[in-house]
Amino acid sequence: MELYKGPLFGDDPYGEWAEAERAYLQERALSGLLRLGGLAEALGYKEAAEEAYARALKLEPFLEEAHNRLLALKE
Repeated sequence: MELYKGPLFGDDPYGEWAEAERAYLQERALSGLLRLGGLAEALGYKEAAEEAYARALKLEPFLEEAHNRLLALKE
């Protein structure tokens, strides 16, 4: 998960040709973070789960699943 630093060629305004790959890589990163959070949560590592969900929200601020999991962890 540390390898994903953000959108592929995100600073290139003419990088439209990379849009499909950019979307694919972001989806894989989000999926990995949600899975990592779920595994950490299942093992009782609340702090690690919160960190994974928070990182997912940095990539996709409106990701409902990550919001819901963070709220559930705070209860």
